[in-house]
Amino acid sequence: MSPLFKTSLIAALAGLAASAQAAPAPVETRVVSGAELDLSRQAGAEVMLRRIKTAASALCGPESDRTTLARAALRRACVAEATDRAVAQLGNPQVTALNGGEAPVPTLVASRR
Repeated sequence: MSPLFKTSLIAALAGLAASAQAAPAPVETRVVSGAELDLSRQAGAEVMLRRIKTAASALCGPESDRTTLARAALRRACVAEATDRAVAQLGNPQVTALNGGEAPVPTLVASRR
C-alpha cells in the first residue's frame, strides 16, 4: 500500500443545499494514512476502518444534540455511504469484512509428514 491512501469520501450533506440547483454536489476528499498498518492482521484492519470512519464523519458534518431526526438520519447515511465507498476503493478484504462486507476467504494449507 502506498504511504498515503487517498480516498474520495462523498459528503452527501454538502449536497443538500445544492440539491435544489442543477449543479452536482461537490465531492470532498480526505487523506487517510495507513502506511504503517499491517492490513492483513485484525488489529491493523480495525485501525484503518476507524480512520476511514473518522474521516467520513468529519466530511459529513458535526453531530448535534439539537437537530431533527431527519437530519440525523441523513448524516448517518452520509457517513455510511462515504465509509462504504472508501472501503471499496481500498479493496482490502480484512477491512471490507470488518465493515460488514463479504468475509475474506481463509487460505488453508495442507501438509503431510
